[in-house]
Amino acid sequence: MRRFPTSALVFCLALSLMFQVASEANSSRFASLYRAADNAENITIMTFNTYFLYDTEDDPEVKIDQDKIPENYPEKLAQTADVINRNGVDVVGLQEVENRKVLEDLLPFLKKTYAIAHFDSFDKYTGQDVALLYNTEKLELVREPVANFDYSKPLQVMSRDEVMLDLPGQTLSKGILEVELKIKASGEQIVFLVTHLKSQIGGLPEDLKRLAQAHTLRSKMEEIAQSNSNIILMGDMNDTPGSVTVEQITGEAQYVYDFDSSKMLLFRDVFGDVAIADNYTYLVKKFLRAGGKPRFMGSYKDRIDYIFATNWLAYRLQNSYVDGRVDAEARNPSDHRPLVTTLMPKQAVTRSDLD
Repeated sequence: MRRFPTSALVFCLALSLMFQVASEANSSRFASLYRAADNAENITIMTFNTYFLYDTEDDPEVKIDQDKIPENYPEKLAQTADVINRNGVDVVGLQEVENRKVLEDLLPFLKKTYAIAHFDSFDKYTGQDVALLYNTEKLELVREPVANFDYSKPLQVMSRDEVMLDLPGQTLSKGILEVELKIKASGEQIVFLVTHLKSQIGGLPEDLKRLAQAHTLRSKMEEIAQSNSNIILMGDMNDTPGSVTVEQITGEAQYVYDFDSSKMLLFRDVFGDVAIADNYTYLVKKFLRAGGKPRFMGSYKDRIDYIFATNWLAYRLQNSYVDGRVDAEARNPSDHRPLVTTLMPKQAVTRSDLD
């Protein structure tokens, strides 16, 4: 019988012990990064365009609400609630809700106890509003929500031949819903913003308005950051990653030609690294109006829904995903898929963890 040298046996045992310790350390580190979703300091966040979450009553001040009455209102509420419940969210930014009543009707279908932040919008064509629901067991309101309906900032754009072009300030008909919340377990305060920019219907004039809206939104974010730099923006921006609209919001557009790090305030697209192929949020349909008729030019899957955060907060947003269980093509229950991410406690993840 062949014998192994004692030194070799000791080496093997030491190596085995080292791997075991490393494995346990990695397991412990993973557990610290991804603790249970119901941890008091973990805040799961969602943005969800509900696709006309409307009640069954006619609003005489809104032009098309009668066209959007759901065939089965309780079912629409239940399906919308199911999306929120199965993702266990603590903060959800909603777009395309009709009024506060539909939000109050939604609450009984939800598993957690939520409070509502909402204002009636100035959109008298669709009647669409934005809203925010937050889990009152984990979060509390710091100050009264703000709608920012009248807020606007003019935009100056420099052309390639260095001629300044002025775009008038553009308010957001759906507002910029501003809600500052405190995490009860840690005391940390975060400003949540929810909005919905102009659609791409209408061509260049509407595109310019959406760009001006993005600048107004960006200006509001910079203003808020002077008192609280913990900012999370979510909503339907009606434009795709890399567009000038998105770069206006992140701040990239401001530093292309005149880079000054002393005044840099960048916001990160939390889903910027998530491949769109299997994680799209919307089926974009292209139409060309020719000869007085809209002509279908094809469709493609892309992302027009976003969660943005300031750089020093974005690294703590982990486990980000698109809920692909929503059948956006069948509009069941919406034509948008929601984005979900979780804000981890400061002590649970550091920048070095992401290197």
